[in-house]
Amino acid sequence: MAFNESDTRANLIDPKLYSSGWTNDLISRESPISIGRIEIIGENYRRAAPKKADYVLRLTQNGEALAVVEAKEESAEVNQGMAQAKEYAQKLGVLFAYATNGHQIEEFNFITNKQTTIENFPSPQELKSRYIEAILSGALEKEKAEKIINYPYYFTPSFSLRYYQEAAVKSAIQKIIKGDRRVLLTLATGTGKTIIAFNIVWRLIKSGYFKKALFLADRNFLRDQAYNVFEPFGDARAFIESGKTPKQQQVFCRIYQALDPI
Repeated sequence: MAFNESDTRANLIDPKLYSSGWTNDLISRESPISIGRIEIIGENYRRAAPKKADYVLRLTQNGEALAVVEAKEESAEVNQGMAQAKEYAQKLGVLFAYATNGHQIEEFNFITNKQTTIENFPSPQELKSRYIEAILSGALEKEKAEKIINYPYYFTPSFSLRYYQEAAVKSAIQKIIKGDRRVLLTLATGTGKTIIAFNIVWRLIKSGYFKKALFLADRNFLRDQAYNVFEPFGDARAFIESGKTPKQQQVFCRIYQALDPI
């Protein structure tokens, strides 16, 4: 009797990942991609089932996502999961998507835009090498850039990034290391722009890529909100008031109306 999807993951796919060197700290299981669309039914509504990636393989613990693995039950055709794997990979901004039924494995490489049948999952070292080589292409300071790519996101159970927030942080950092002096992220109200900004700054400063950062807002309450979100920096954050910039801190918050004229 063939395994269902849950048993296929536990009995066939997990052992394959482990045998290729993947450890649990590098694997996010059932990683949320969306909470489900709201569907209108007459005068009522319901929320559709949430979308979750079966596996997300990461560079380091709580680090950048490298690949999505979509699992199907043992008896399913392996390619049934590829469209879904590619969709989730694109939403997360990763370069590799895998579909498997526990026996066969299909890989889609977004760098080459090719799909390949492979016998085993690539090891963490191999996938990391391929990923970093692709990301560092065109980077201005490759040694510093690699440090920031390897530096994890700030993570606590109450401070985890949604898929689009993670993709935004990753995209902004990739542009910065390639020399873009201006990066614009446009998101709707309530989507967590300050959390995204915090994680960009967290990785840039903690990896040593930048030494200091300034967060500008147009109202005091937004400045204060940012100061609170940046709490993990502790005493390394400060307000700039009356034109006086503290010397020892790394992260500064200010309203732009108070900037000195140029």
